Amino acid sequence: KLAIVADHGIVTKHHGNLKRIRKWIYQLVNTINNIYRSLNILVALVYLDIWSKQNKITVQSASDVTLRLFGDWRESVLL
Repeated sequence: KLAIVADHGIVTKHHGNLKRIRKWIYQLVNTINNIYRSLNILVALVYLDIWSKQNKITVQSASDVTLRLFGDWRESVLL
């Protein structure tokens, strides 16, 4: 099972084109599935959230801080 969050930076990079972002993510998941298919592993996209208006966490330059903030968000929203 796979959950993907596209942050606002991705939305900005793709000029707010949510359809294009979804297509890009689906292609990415298909590529991942093709890689794992030979091992008889299926990767299922079960959750997709696109932060189109703003990030739901504060993205920091320190990746460990951002990861902790994302983990906190994940626990409160996804679990």
